[in-house]
Amino acid sequence: MSDLAVIRPVSEPAPAAVPPTPPAPAALVSGAAASAPMPASTSTSTSTSTSTAVGVGVGVVLIHPPRVLGRLQAVARPSDARARYLAACAAVQCWADLLDSAAAPVDVVTPLLRRAEHEADEAARLLLHGARQAPPPLATRSGAGAGADAGKGPGTDARPVGATTAAMAGVAATSPWPATLTLHITDAAQAARVEKAISAPMPECCGYDIADLDLIAADAARLVEAIGADRPVLLVAVRSGGAYFAPLWRAALDDLGVSRSRWCSVRPWPTLSENESSAPDALRAPDRFGATGAIETTPATGLTCMPGMPDADAWLHGQPRPVVVVLDDQPDTGATMARVAAGLRAPDRELWFASVGKLWRDEAGQRRLAHAAPAWIGGGTRRLWECLMPPDHGRLLERLSRLPGLARLPSDAAPRWHCPRDEVRYGDARPWLPWNHPVVLTGRRPLVNPRKTPLAIAAADRRPLLHLRFIGEGVFGEAEFQRVQALQPGRRAWFIDGYGVTADIGPTTPLAERLRTCDGATRAALLDQCADLLSALMRDAIAETPSGEHGASHPGRMSGADGMSGTRAAVRMAGTGGMRDDIADAPPMFRTGEAPLGIETRWPAFARQLADRGLSLPETGEALHAFLARPVRRLGETGLALRTSLRHACGAWHWQIDAQARVHRFQLEANWGRISWPELEVAACLLALRLSAADGRRLAARCGLAWPAVRDTLPLAAATLGEAMLRGTRAFGVGGRARFMDDLRSLVAATGELAELETP
Repeated sequence: MSDLAVIRPVSEPAPAAVPPTPPAPAALVSGAAASAPMPASTSTSTSTSTSTAVGVGVGVVLIHPPRVLGRLQAVARPSDARARYLAACAAVQCWADLLDSAAAPVDVVTPLLRRAEHEADEAARLLLHGARQAPPPLATRSGAGAGADAGKGPGTDARPVGATTAAMAGVAATSPWPATLTLHITDAAQAARVEKAISAPMPECCGYDIADLDLIAADAARLVEAIGADRPVLLVAVRSGGAYFAPLWRAALDDLGVSRSRWCSVRPWPTLSENESSAPDALRAPDRFGATGAIETTPATGLTCMPGMPDADAWLHGQPRPVVVVLDDQPDTGATMARVAAGLRAPDRELWFASVGKLWRDEAGQRRLAHAAPAWIGGGTRRLWECLMPPDHGRLLERLSRLPGLARLPSDAAPRWHCPRDEVRYGDARPWLPWNHPVVLTGRRPLVNPRKTPLAIAAADRRPLLHLRFIGEGVFGEAEFQRVQALQPGRRAWFIDGYGVTADIGPTTPLAERLRTCDGATRAALLDQCADLLSALMRDAIAETPSGEHGASHPGRMSGADGMSGTRAAVRMAGTGGMRDDIADAPPMFRTGEAPLGIETRWPAFARQLADRGLSLPETGEALHAFLARPVRRLGETGLALRTSLRHACGAWHWQIDAQARVHRFQLEANWGRISWPELEVAACLLALRLSAADGRRLAARCGLAWPAVRDTLPLAAATLGEAMLRGTRAFGVGGRARFMDDLRSLVAATGELAELETP
């Protein structure tokens, strides 16, 4: 077992499960102090637990709530009001998205949403009132030898990595969440909503636009100064970001004497075209669960446009001169806020907009953005992401030097910026400027986004000592750090200020390079290590279908009465109930008829992305073209859904081998990732390392997968790698465009070779 430790005050107990709290009134609009509950939403009034649809595949999904939300609850210390608040808001977001999907049983999910709303309100009051809190730990730590001295120093104790696993088990055992929840999915829109819910995405305020929630109290005070305390206020939170602001806004309004206030959360979704072929390319949305959606550009005219809004409308109609505040992250174009506001405008209502640290009034329906300085509070102890400019490098090094168990940094150590590999190969090889560089701060939309600037601490001879990569603030970052540490328990690493800090492992060689030159026995041993790393991911899943066509006994599937013997995920989104016979009887790659739920091809979307950059797909032979155009079954045959970093960590350079011939896979943190599945992970590995079909069969067998299912996933894996190459390049440098096209042709050719197609 790893000896990862979290440093916390001696008096601080290990995190325990959040005790049950009384549910709030049964209404989508939250508020424990509400004078009267609102009517149930008309948009979610019927359970869909037995729904079917003629001609549409019905996917039965078993999600495991303790695995979706428990990771956040497990790292939230009882005395840390901010952590408890963020975890509670994440639960609100998850249950609201599931309720909106119309795929979940309403009678089960509604009480869970009410409880989560109540817990978020309570946590907001504690956070706002500055409840006595223990100081946060300096860092979460892992690695060989950590247990020996991690507890040294005044006021600290060591918490091993097993404590997080035990805390998750405690959350699962005592929380009101069911061990599993059965969903019935009948269309692509439902599937998109379910994916959003079970991924529990990190809000922008903890990720790529860090915002200090302490500013919300001042925002609320400015509103009350403008409107008075005697008017009713409805807070409409646009999920995801707004759902993390609304409870704090409500608590602040209560403190300011506003006696009538409510909050609700909504998620505006694009309308999926019934006939996508007729939608112009300019309006197409990226593929989600195999559906290319045409974005509805006509503003909504009624409050029934989004789940939850009918409840808001009912409450507003009973209030004199109400004020409506739309809450969201800092807007880019403002289109999302405008879409929500379109259904809220009325002659007797006053409409405002707010993000953290910003408040502005709607002016006759005209879109006006409030771009201003980033919403964070300086002063006090500088966080690492506040110390990125040269004058603050001394503070950065001093803070790192206090990490427990870290050897003394040499006096000549200095930060060195890391330039992304795609930018080096195809761009101008210049790293991103720090978020607080004057050039960035004076831009159109400045964001506190340390994710863009990974760095290393290096000695004077440029030898790296530490690697720093921002993975997310608060419970989101720490939970992800703990998850990856469980996958790689020998890693010497720390979590501090949202950064994953890892000790350098010494010289490494690209695994792809070694595989090209090694003998057969060495090659087999290295592939087996790859299989072990991939299989570890498969045991860390969040949902599953009742059975998979292959791998019903796969180690990634749930077992045991409580489902806690492994993390299993999955949604084999394509079931056979209600499907046409020619589809139900087809091979695993549904080749004929309408594509049922769970079928995906991303090459058309990738072609449009290339066209936007003045590029095009390479020419291919007929057989390869037909193979790439084939739809891929979402989540494969295993029926296991994984939350992974594949979307942004799928390059060959993410696979390295050290001096001891140990294989490493880097950047596994998934806070910016998406839902994946075992076959896709293996297919992407094969393509990134340019392996052969024989290697693919070995790797698939070692991971408990059927090779035909992995082979059939190659088109999507190739598109995923191609999209990542393009997304990682800001602008093509000299010769970069030609190199990109050469690499894209190589990727396409490797796909054909792995598929064992006869090419001219």
